[in-house]
Amino acid sequence: MDNRQAQEILILYRHGIDRPDDPEFAEALALAKREPELGRWLEQEQAAQKVLRAKFKEIAVPEGLKEQIISERRVHTTLAFKKKAAFAAAAIALVLLLVSIFTTLDLFPNREDKHFSGFRTRMVRTAVGLYPKMDLETNDLSRIHDFLAQRGQGDYSLPSPLAKTAGTGCKLLSWQGHPVSMVCLNSGGTTPPAKPDLFLFVMNEDFVPDASAANPNEIVQVSTLATLGWRQHGKLYLLGALGTSAREIQNSMAASLKQL
Repeated sequence: MDNRQAQEILILYRHGIDRPDDPEFAEALALAKREPELGRWLEQEQAAQKVLRAKFKEIAVPEGLKEQIISERRVHTTLAFKKKAAFAAAAIALVLLLVSIFTTLDLFPNREDKHFSGFRTRMVRTAVGLYPKMDLETNDLSRIHDFLAQRGQGDYSLPSPLAKTAGTGCKLLSWQGHPVSMVCLNSGGTTPPAKPDLFLFVMNEDFVPDASAANPNEIVQVSTLATLGWRQHGKLYLLGALGTSAREIQNSMAASLKQL
């Protein structure tokens, strides 16, 4: 394990919450103790997490919210409106707080690793932790392609193993200010048809300084996803597989991509 691989693991580590002897983090944490540069990076990352947690704790519960909830059983009309207003105010305050935190601390994207490993880590986090609502939900891969093409993101191609799967939807994302297409697929295994277990991310390879690090002969485990990267016709592809059926398709793809 090198420093970059350790960063991919430790960016998911929550100090004081996750166990340092957890096998998922233990090796990376041990490396951080031996490598000064990695150790400093981890200290900065944990400090940023600490500030974020502290800011969240500063968000006060709207005054009178408890009483409103209790009395709602008796008076529905007036208090229901007040309750919605209270929650709306809290939501606006939270958004403003987050904007302030990220602007003041300059946490992202400036502190984010701008290499392929950083792209891979962010996309895995998007797929398994922050899974967004799709811009289009459909099992039709042609509709997904047409939707992305209409938005200038249709110049991608699906390898044969993926072209035989069913879609679940797509989403337009960004990374370091550059557009990324997220195509979600279902392998046809044990996952319900409407839920994805294959996550494909596509962007221009020029946007990543070390795009050549996307090695089609290497499957890398990041969190709960097995990831595979490759380049083709100026595009950088990253495929994340969740579960046995999805990984079987990924292994088949790895074999077909060895000539790239």
